[in-house]
Amino acid sequence: MPPECGEGGEYGRGADPGDASNTGVEIPGAPSTTRHSTRTVTRPIHYGQDQEREAAERTSRKNSKTGKAKELDPGSVQDLLRGLWEANNALQQQVTKLQIHLERRDEEFQKREIEHQKAIITLQLHLKEVQQEIRTTRQETRELKASIISTQQEYTQETKQEVTTLRKEIAELSSAVRSRNGITSHPTTEGTESTGRSWASVVTPTSNSSTARSTHVGLTLPMVRIDTHQASPQIKDILQDPTRLQQTISTHLRAHDQTKNIQIEGIKLAPRNLVKIFTDKDESSALLREHQEWLQALPGVRLCGEPWFPVKLDEVRKADVYDSVGKENPTFRTQFAEENNDTQIRMIRWLSGPKSYGSMVIYVTKETDALRLLERKITHIRGEAVFTDAYRYQERPIRCRKCQVYGHKAARCPNHAVCARCAEHHMTADCEATNTRCAACRTDGHTADDRNCETWKRMKMTTQSQRPPPRAN
Repeated sequence: MPPECGEGGEYGRGADPGDASNTGVEIPGAPSTTRHSTRTVTRPIHYGQDQEREAAERTSRKNSKTGKAKELDPGSVQDLLRGLWEANNALQQQVTKLQIHLERRDEEFQKREIEHQKAIITLQLHLKEVQQEIRTTRQETRELKASIISTQQEYTQETKQEVTTLRKEIAELSSAVRSRNGITSHPTTEGTESTGRSWASVVTPTSNSSTARSTHVGLTLPMVRIDTHQASPQIKDILQDPTRLQQTISTHLRAHDQTKNIQIEGIKLAPRNLVKIFTDKDESSALLREHQEWLQALPGVRLCGEPWFPVKLDEVRKADVYDSVGKENPTFRTQFAEENNDTQIRMIRWLSGPKSYGSMVIYVTKETDALRLLERKITHIRGEAVFTDAYRYQERPIRCRKCQVYGHKAARCPNHAVCARCAEHHMTADCEATNTRCAACRTDGHTADDRNCETWKRMKMTTQSQRPPPRAN
């Protein structure tokens, strides 16, 4: 055990001024010894060692701080600064590269922008050129349309004048031929009396109206027609001279026994490359058709079909002409010929729709047969009487179903839609008006379809005509 501490302090040292024994303070839990009236305080056994340990720790901490400060020598600082400088230089290089890249991209963008601007300017110029071409084309189209209309009008007027002249010449030729041959009527079938009238005079309307067109007078004369469309230029020169053409044909007719007695009465040039050759009688025309050796004198020229003559039959029972499916009975034409002096029918057409009794038109090959049927006014079909009349085809004026203007059809109408019921600008099918107004004559009280419209009547009188008989080709 350590020696006891006396008045001189621990281990013989002097008394500690801060010692608790000098202040009279009792340290709890510490062993103490009381001598006489004075209290002595004894320190813990390891107190000194704890104090030394704490002092050593404090000294160690101070030395570690001093050592760290001594480790930051100038060389280390320079290395640190050098690293920072190199990092800064590398960063500057990266920034420089980025700036160069951005400048290149900006230059490329500017170049593309300039190219785009040039392309836009080029397209604008091209668009202006196209618009100018469109305007020029439209102007040329309008001028061409006006020229076509003008040419068509001139051609129509010339054609009308030519038709009028042809009619007069044919009438004069017909009169001259009849006067020369003393013919007042055409030959008729045996047992049928002549009436002294031609088939054309029978079917011609008796009205003196200048708008009614008569049947072609030339059809009352025996004739044949030739088509010169494929003739050579040398032959066409002959065809343009009626006198020379008649001499050429007559020369070749006399060269053959079958045609040497045929008398050519006249030559008439017709539109559409046709030439009419008039003969003295029907038999001569038939011989010209039967013996066509004379056409060898006119290479490229062909003989056209014979004309047909229409006759209208009324009160006809449809079942006598057509079967249940609407086809012509195969025995109709044969039986009709037996009942009507061998009258040959070339074509028929029913005029009365689905009616069981109605009207029809027949086209016969001989003018004399047509004349006889018209003069008798009655004939027979399968034993039942039917009534004959002249067949007059009247053309109706053409009215556009879109704009209601006469002269063209809706398929080629360039105008805006006009209602046929109220004359307003909409389709007729969409009309909801209750009051009617004609779009043709601009009069209230009727529609454009009304046959009592004055415009309709005027247009009908203008276009009214008798249809020429069809001809075989």
